[in-house]
Amino acid sequence: MQILFSGTVSFENIFKENLEKLGNSRYWESYEDRAHISKQKLDKFKEVKYLTKDESLTFEYATVLSERYIAATNITDELFISVYDINSKRIFVQRFMVSDQDEDKLEEFEIYLNENKDKSIEVRLFGMQNGANLRSLGRILNIILKYRVPVFEIDLFGNEIRHIAIDLKIGTSFNILMENRLYRPGELINSNNATQASGKQ
Repeated sequence: MQILFSGTVSFENIFKENLEKLGNSRYWESYEDRAHISKQKLDKFKEVKYLTKDESLTFEYATVLSERYIAATNITDELFISVYDINSKRIFVQRFMVSDQDEDKLEEFEIYLNENKDKSIEVRLFGMQNGANLRSLGRILNIILKYRVPVFEIDLFGNEIRHIAIDLKIGTSFNILMENRLYRPGELINSNNATQASGKQ
């Protein structure tokens, strides 16, 4: 399911309405198709910070010498969350497995939203594969709704591997071209989970 909007609408309420129907195919809500950026470009001037699994961090694009991009590669079952402050160019990111054992990450996420809810922040959600845990995802959505933080992009489920970069200077997300070229049809399919239904990249 792909939903593209124009204007200033955010997606948290639409996501809530659709949540119980999700989990068997890719679910994507966005204002526009995500642009591409090559890994070579990201790495060339050492402007990128790569987020590893089970990691959370906060940093900002303060000067032209700051790292400009935050990136997460080979995203499959885990969730990649970003909370971007438009005015300060500050970002909080998490990457973790969504399960019944993720209390620490959810608490960390809620504390950050609570402390920054009056700022111009926007949430983006990426990752997970078909058949993932909807209960924990619902809890994350409830935290977002509790603090009335807008969700500006959702790209969840399906059966493909994601490689995502976020530009802290302008707040835009990109698909990372890991081989510095466009992907061939089916190249991103996660072959480690053959039971997943087909998703669309």
